[in-house]
Amino acid sequence: MKNNIYFKCVELLKKKAPLLKLLLQLAPQPLENSISSPSKNLNKQLSIVKKHQPSICFIYGTGYGHFYKKLKLWLCQDLNRRAIFFEESIDSLQNLFCTPVGFSMVQDDQVEIFYLKSPDFWTQNKKHLKSFLGMPFEIILDPSVKEGLDSFDEFKEKLSSLCLSQNSVFTEYLYASPLFYKNAFKNLYTLQDCFHSHKLKNQFSNIPAIICGAGPSINENLADLKKLNQKALIFAGGRAANVLNNSAIEPHFTLGIDPYPMHHETFSQNNFFSSPLIYRSRMNSDAVEKAHGALVYTPKAIGYPIIEWIESQLGIESPKLEEGLNVVNFSLQLAHYFGCNPIILIGCDLSYHQSHAYSKSIVLNQKLPNSGDIDSKDYSIHRGSFEKNIDGQKVYTLWKWKEEASWMAEFAQKNSDRIYLNATKAGLNIKGFENVDLNEILSNHLVHNYDLESIVFQSLINQKKSSINKHSIDMHIKDVYESLKRCLEQLTLISNTTKNHVLEKELLEDEVAFQKILLPLSDLFEMVEQEKKKVLREQKKASFLLSYAKKYCSLLDNA
Repeated sequence: MKNNIYFKCVELLKKKAPLLKLLLQLAPQPLENSISSPSKNLNKQLSIVKKHQPSICFIYGTGYGHFYKKLKLWLCQDLNRRAIFFEESIDSLQNLFCTPVGFSMVQDDQVEIFYLKSPDFWTQNKKHLKSFLGMPFEIILDPSVKEGLDSFDEFKEKLSSLCLSQNSVFTEYLYASPLFYKNAFKNLYTLQDCFHSHKLKNQFSNIPAIICGAGPSINENLADLKKLNQKALIFAGGRAANVLNNSAIEPHFTLGIDPYPMHHETFSQNNFFSSPLIYRSRMNSDAVEKAHGALVYTPKAIGYPIIEWIESQLGIESPKLEEGLNVVNFSLQLAHYFGCNPIILIGCDLSYHQSHAYSKSIVLNQKLPNSGDIDSKDYSIHRGSFEKNIDGQKVYTLWKWKEEASWMAEFAQKNSDRIYLNATKAGLNIKGFENVDLNEILSNHLVHNYDLESIVFQSLINQKKSSINKHSIDMHIKDVYESLKRCLEQLTLISNTTKNHVLEKELLEDEVAFQKILLPLSDLFEMVEQEKKKVLREQKKASFLLSYAKKYCSLLDNA
C-alpha cells in the first residue's frame, strides 16, 4: 500500500517538480518506517501564522505532513495562499510520499515542495522563489525538526537575502525611477562638453589607487592620507568627498552616482576646484552642476536601457562598467579599468564603529540602534545584524553593507590580476582583500612619487572633443517622448475595456519606450500579480504601466 502511494506521488511530481522526481527515481527504494507522532509545538507554530496572516508560508522541514494538516484550513480560507515546504533529507521526502497526507500535499495546487540539496538549488530556483517574495510571508520551522537548527538559520538568511535583493529592485523601479529619469535626461545635456571615463582605460597603469569610504575609522587615516597625494591616485565619492574636504585633502577624482537631493548639498560644500567629477547619468543633476572640476561621464545606466539607447543614437559606444551597489564599488571598478595597482581601501568599515555609521565629520550621522530596536521582519536594505569584523569581534552592520562587501569580494575574485589591500582600521572582512595597516602599505607598495595632477590633466585633454550638440540630444529625447505618448494611447485603450487587445499589445510592445522603459516595470508586475484571468490581468497591468508612463511623460515635458 505504502509503495503504491509512493509511486503515485513520484509520478505526480513530473509536472510540479521534475528534478525532484528524477532524484527520487535515482534514490534507493524507501524503507518501511513508522510514522512519528505530531509535535506538541504544532499549535504554537500555527498561532504565528494566524497572528500575522501571511499570503505565503515558507516551512523548513516536511516531517510526515503533520504541519500541513494544521495549515489546510488556513489554505482553504484563501485560494491565493501558498505553503512552500523545504526539505534537506531525501529519506524524509520518501517517508512523506509513502503516506496519504504526502499524496494530498503533492496533489494540492497551493503547496510546493523543494529539495534543498538538489544541484545548485539557490541559483536554479532563485527566479521562482522570488515570485513569492513580493507578498507578505512567514518563515516557519516545522516542529518535527529537532536537529540542524544551524541549517535553518542559514536557510532563513538565504531566503531573507533573496527577499531583500528583490525589495531593493522594487524600491529602485517603483520609487526611485522617476527621480532617476529626472536626473538622467537633464544630465544628458552635459555630454556636449564632458570627458568620458571609458576612454581612460589603462591610463594609470600600475599606479596605486586609494579608494576612500566614509566609515568612522577613516578619521584615523586622514593624517597619513594627506601625505599620499603624490604616491597614489585618490578616489572619493559621496560622503567620503565631504570627509576629505573637511580635512583639506583634495582627491584626484570625485565620484557620484546617487540621485538624491542630499548629494546636491554634499557637493555644494566641497572646495575641490581641480578634481574631475566622474559621474553616471543617475547622479543628482543639481550636484553635477555644482562640480568645479572637469566632468567625466560614464556611459550606460545599469538597469535603465533607455539611456544606453540614447547614447548609442548619439554615437557613444563603451564597454559595460559596473557600478555595484554604492560609490565605493563604482570606484573599485574604475580603478581597475584605469589600470591601477595595487588598489587600497580606507574608511570602508561597512559596519558601525564606536557607535557611529560614518565619519564624525558627517553631521547627519546614523547612531547605533539599541539591540531591542533590531527588527527581524525588516526586509529593507537597512535590515540590521551582528557579524564578526576583521578582528573577530561582533559589530552591527546592515544588509546593504554586507551586499557591498560581497560585491567587492566577487570583483576581486573575477579580477585577480591586481593586488587588493584593505587598510580600513575596523569593519567587515572583505574576501580577496588583504587586511594591512596603511603604514605597512606605505613602506611596501607606495614607494614611488608621481606628478598625478599632471597625469590626470593630460589623460583628459588627450581625448578628442565630443561632436555631440544640444540639437541631437533634443532630437533623441523627443523620440523617446513621442514613443511614450504612443504607449500612453495603447495603455489607455487596454486598461479601459476587458476585451482582448491583440493589436494594441503588438503596437505597444514595438515601441522603444516600452522595450527600454516600461518593460522592467511590466516584469515586476508579473512577479507579484495574483489575478489568474488573462484579460483582467492585462487590464490591471496596463493601468499600472499607465500611471508610470504619465509620470515619465511629465518629467520629459520639463526636461
